[in-house]
Amino acid sequence: MKIPMSDANQELRLKRINDKGWEVAQRLMKVKANQNLNLDDIKGLKMDDTGETPEPRLRRFLDQINQARARLTGGDYGKCQRCGAPFSDPALDEMPWVELCRACDAL
Repeated sequence: MKIPMSDANQELRLKRINDKGWEVAQRLMKVKANQNLNLDDIKGLKMDDTGETPEPRLRRFLDQINQARARLTGGDYGKCQRCGAPFSDPALDEMPWVELCRACDAL
């Protein structure tokens, strides 16, 4: 089901997705160059306690961003990828790359 969205909202969200993708790609390049990097300030990057190294975490987040871009341009955007519940506009404005609703993310 396609979620109706104004062209202005779509353009703004696509810009935010692209900007975040650029930010994460730049951080990934620094990690690969063995530069010390603090990931705590990357909004939207899930922190975990598994001891996962920065490179796979950044790669996974970049994949999430790229998938959001594909959903936005392909018309399958704005809903939880697990249960299909629609996201609120404020949630999409805050993190347009979001994949899961709070309930599904807590599982």
